[in-house]
Amino acid sequence: LVAIVPSAFLFWIASGFIYSTVNNWFRFDFEKSMVQSTAIGQKYFETVKKRAQLFSSNIAEKVEETVKSGGGDVMVKKLLEGAIKEFGLVSVNIFNSTFQEIYGANEQSSSRVPIKQHLIEELFTHVIEGKQEGTVIQFGNSDIVYGMTQVKLDKDVGVILARFRITPSISNLTFDLNQSINNFNQLKHYQDPLKFSYVATFLLIFLFIILSAIWFAMYISRGITGTIENVLEGTKRIAVGDLDIKVEHGSDSEINVVVDSFNDMAENVRNFRKKSEDANRELELKVQYIETVLNNVKAGVISFDYHGRLQTINQSAKRILHLSESINYLGKHYKNLMNKDYFTEIKSLLKDLLASNEISLGKEIDIIVDGKRLHLLLQFSFILDLSGKTIGILCVFEDITEFLTNKEIAAWKDVAQSIAHEIKNPLMPIQLNTERLRKKFVQDREGFDKVFLDSSKIIVDETDRLKRMVNEFREFARMAPINRKNKDIIETIMEVIKLYDEAHSEILFKLNVEESTLVCNYDPDQIKRVFINLIKNSIEAIKEKGRIEIHLVKRNNGKNIEIIFQDNGEGIDKNIENNLFKPYVTTKVKGTGLGLAIVQRIIHEHGGTINLMKNDKGTHFKINLPVE
Repeated sequence: LVAIVPSAFLFWIASGFIYSTVNNWFRFDFEKSMVQSTAIGQKYFETVKKRAQLFSSNIAEKVEETVKSGGGDVMVKKLLEGAIKEFGLVSVNIFNSTFQEIYGANEQSSSRVPIKQHLIEELFTHVIEGKQEGTVIQFGNSDIVYGMTQVKLDKDVGVILARFRITPSISNLTFDLNQSINNFNQLKHYQDPLKFSYVATFLLIFLFIILSAIWFAMYISRGITGTIENVLEGTKRIAVGDLDIKVEHGSDSEINVVVDSFNDMAENVRNFRKKSEDANRELELKVQYIETVLNNVKAGVISFDYHGRLQTINQSAKRILHLSESINYLGKHYKNLMNKDYFTEIKSLLKDLLASNEISLGKEIDIIVDGKRLHLLLQFSFILDLSGKTIGILCVFEDITEFLTNKEIAAWKDVAQSIAHEIKNPLMPIQLNTERLRKKFVQDREGFDKVFLDSSKIIVDETDRLKRMVNEFREFARMAPINRKNKDIIETIMEVIKLYDEAHSEILFKLNVEESTLVCNYDPDQIKRVFINLIKNSIEAIKEKGRIEIHLVKRNNGKNIEIIFQDNGEGIDKNIENNLFKPYVTTKVKGTGLGLAIVQRIIHEHGGTINLMKNDKGTHFKINLPVE
């Protein structure tokens, strides 16, 4: 249809022109024929110019639609090439507002028709202003019809120039017409045969053009559409994972560029998938090896990112923390693994690590897991990638409860040795003074009375010292069994505060509680001894005015009570912080070093924990006691 309509239109115009011309040759005189023939030529020029303008206008609409839809240079180029074939044009060109060519397509011909820009510059200006223009320029034996229409580009306004060829040249026909007039009289008797010959010739040309256009269109379409369908089918197969696809070349060389690109893409995807599969297999083997190593490590290993989400947890960690084997904890926050009673301490240790310039930080803590007290050795470290950037935190911990039990036995041996040494100290002056009395009694009875008083005083003092030491050790070693009662612990602590409040008016005692009563199962006398020891130590550490504060709060849904004991005294000597709760560890001149050891033992026998908290000033203890 595209080929028939313009060809039929051309045939109709040409036939009418032939009939009109021939009739005019033989109906009018020579001068009148010249005028009418010239008028017909001008009318024909206007017609073909409008036709060229129509072609350029249609192409401009399609280009604007392609640009708006995001089509690139390749799509515009293909559109222009299609217009060449569709309208039978010599060329289609797109110029920008400065008359610079930005796109162009020409007919497939051995000789190209140049654009005579100097002849159409004024028309170009009119088109930029919004008008449509057309002209006819002679080129050899043909006329080239120019049609120009404005086109809106992405960020500019340009001009579409569509050109097609009229063969033979109308200008040449006009020249021939003048010669024909000279032979008018000679050709008059050939009027009818001449009409028929011209019409028959144009009819044959018309039929030839139609058949050629149909054949050419079918040939081109088979080559293009078949190849494109193969590419589309290959794309669908790649989309479902079938990468063993190769599209064969078609007859069109430009479409074959797309085919080659598609085949290259398919090959690259195949190679990439193979490399990815190999890398995934290697990575999976490495992950399995690391998991095997971690699961065979006795210590618990947990890693998490900066947001606290777990990335790794081994079997030992689940065993130590009594976690379920059937639950996947990866991706969950680490607080979901921990009891609220010791989560705060873990969080505090993490903050210390983040605030320090160290890459690792360790500490020993006591925690309660399913009612059982565990002593853990914790080590937090930053996880660094190959570039040295921190990508997470590694926590390695080990249950050293059994080790500490054995260590405690060894400590008791050391205590026994220390006691033996301490006992020797008062025994020596007792022995020496006893021997002195005996000697004086035998050799000098007159001076015996004076020596007796001095020596007996020394013996009595050293005996008292020995008795005090034995009593304190007995109190530590043979503590009475726990006699639990359900009682308000706030009441017990208040009783201890009243013992010291009036005697030490320079110290402010403050008790902070969230509830009026906190009833739990404990031994009131033993817990009273705990706070008597703590308050006594704080009073000795506060030189002048100061304060002692005790905070009580429920934790773990009311299953535990957390007690924070703090003062603003001199604090604990850092040299003994790690051995603070061991027997006979003290910096006091008259101290025995058993006070805090007794406190820790009472708390542990209640199933609780006590830890020294880091603080810039004073001493802070955190005590955790079970309610039941």
